[in-house]
Amino acid sequence: MADYLSGKRVGFVGTGNMGQAFIRALINSNRVPAKNIFATNRTPGKLQKLVDQVGINPVKNVEELLEQSEIVVLAMKPQDFYAAIEPLASLFGPQHTVVSLLAGIPLRSLQKVMRNVKTVIRAMPNTAATINKAVVGYCLAESAQEMSGLAEALLEPLGYVV
Repeated sequence: MADYLSGKRVGFVGTGNMGQAFIRALINSNRVPAKNIFATNRTPGKLQKLVDQVGINPVKNVEELLEQSEIVVLAMKPQDFYAAIEPLASLFGPQHTVVSLLAGIPLRSLQKVMRNVKTVIRAMPNTAATINKAVVGYCLAESAQEMSGLAEALLEPLGYVV
């Protein structure tokens, strides 16, 4: 499973509870080393605390995150999605795989905003992700059905994947 993630750089937009749980799970499961994880957060103090604890790479903004990452995890609050991502949508390209943890933002909306992205994965982990015991449902955009192996490799450290 880990071969899907070998050498991949993963970026997180948002380091709240779910973003932190996901980052820690990837590192603790040895799926992605801390040196290959990049993150940005609107609250710099929260990001710096996580950087100090687990050794990930902080970046100043989403633009820099997109330059550094192949897989981009949207882990901000759903109500912040359009304001944070829509102005930068053209910077997302076919080289990016986007994983959305945003409740209430359907695949169709994600694809409409980030038109150039071919692989969009929508995942819904629950709060048990903080102890790696979540039940994580996911679905793939029609254009990304062959990416189920990658999706499962990314999400399995959080718990049981459906």
